[in-house]
Amino acid sequence: ETKSIMSTTDTEWKKKKYSLVAICGKSATGKDTFLSELLKYSDTGVLNKKVSYTSRPMREGEVNGLDYRFVDGSYFSENAEKFIEQEDFRGWQYGTSIDSLSENCLNVGIFTPSGIERLKALYPNIRLLVVEIQAPLQDRVWRSMHREKYPNYEEICRRLIVDEIDFKDFKPDFVVFNDSLEHFYDAVPGILKVAIMDYLDYKKFLKEKEEKK
Repeated sequence: ETKSIMSTTDTEWKKKKYSLVAICGKSATGKDTFLSELLKYSDTGVLNKKVSYTSRPMREGEVNGLDYRFVDGSYFSENAEKFIEQEDFRGWQYGTSIDSLSENCLNVGIFTPSGIERLKALYPNIRLLVVEIQAPLQDRVWRSMHREKYPNYEEICRRLIVDEIDFKDFKPDFVVFNDSLEHFYDAVPGILKVAIMDYLDYKKFLKEKEEKK
């Protein structure tokens, strides 16, 4: 279940306008890799990485504060006013804090389908561009089995089954197929170009709208 945390800061926060590239995909499709490739262009000064909070354990190779902010489950209820949305996803808490988004940058981050739908429904001040990463099932299974030293096979199977339910009627703006590294990496500049152009057009529109007041 995904929840929106309506706090005393909500009214002021909703007056601001944000652009967000929301990356999503089933387990082991390459979401983190795609995000990392996008962020290689962060020297443009346009991109801001949205770092989520989570109560799930840190995986091998992850860095606290860079990949996620790893916290205890009680942190979410004790700091509810910080979050624009939070979610219980496969037994772990995930959340997006208000201060993780920048009004002056193109924000990029990874979200679940239900998290994206919640932002669409409750926050019209966030302009969303949704990118779904897809990959062949056999590749996803192989990655799931090899990305950790001691994989939990029962959990891998559970994630694969739940993914089919979560993404059944999901409709992204763009789909990137991770069926080969060359194809996958070649898609990054194109998506980034579309996202930045949309961001700049949106900023121009807001500026012109403000000047007419």
